[in-house]
Amino acid sequence: MFFEYEQVGLALPTNWLRKLPKEFDGALFGNLGKDITNALVGVLNEKLAQPEEVAAVDGRTVIARSPDMKRFGFNLHQEIRKQKDSVRKIIDSTIENINRSTTFSSSISKKLKEIRHGIERMPYPTIIGIGHDFINSIFEVQRKKWAGSYFFYGFDPPKPNWVRVQSQLEKMIWAIWVAQQNFRATRVMQQKTGPFSISLPDLYCLQGAQGNLLSTTGGFGSGIKDSPITVRLFERCNAPVQQILLKGPPATYAACAEQADKLRIWANTVDTNELRSMLKGVRRDPGPVDRVFSD
Repeated sequence: MFFEYEQVGLALPTNWLRKLPKEFDGALFGNLGKDITNALVGVLNEKLAQPEEVAAVDGRTVIARSPDMKRFGFNLHQEIRKQKDSVRKIIDSTIENINRSTTFSSSISKKLKEIRHGIERMPYPTIIGIGHDFINSIFEVQRKKWAGSYFFYGFDPPKPNWVRVQSQLEKMIWAIWVAQQNFRATRVMQQKTGPFSISLPDLYCLQGAQGNLLSTTGGFGSGIKDSPITVRLFERCNAPVQQILLKGPPATYAACAEQADKLRIWANTVDTNELRSMLKGVRRDPGPVDRVFSD
């Protein structure tokens, strides 16, 4: 579905999924190492080597082009793992830059003396505690930025009713399929003039890009069966195909055109809000900063 939507460029309504979610536009976990380095440089006026930025997810060529959902999940997992490994390397690189610095510790001491007069006369454990609080305050500013800017840092996965999600997702996929079919009235037989010069109407069918898929099958010695696609559209998606099931497929131009319009309107107006709401990430509570960076 993602591959088709990206490549075919369907003229779908604006309330449909964006071609690529905005979360894929940049780094999944953000440029954490670069942010921390910049924060320390800004507060301490300390010169530290800048780590490289985390590469953005290659969503267009790796994720969106996945041929099936299994491969889509695998590719997404691989991209996330690659991002996490990159972030770890940058954090390790930042730590090494701090360790190599000959002035970093003195810069912190100087800054602490500026914000807490007389700190040098305090007990050593108190000085260590003040130092922790100072560094934590730097991290806290960054954590708020990450939680508000970086999707995978600021949100936890939702816990929806997956049966309902499956139902709504199937409905959306069928709507995409109907939109792709572009159903229309197609003449299948031109009637000749009947007895007594009575003009017979031409016969039409509801034709899609893949053929006449919604009509009944069988007859002439075999049982007539409704199209399984039509049954599925009606029972699972509440699509406007009830007349086909009750009265049979339309056979006139007007009836086919009317049915095609109904399907087109249905596909363009399928409500995606419920599915979006169920799959929306839950805003994460980062928790107190001293529990994260207390050591």
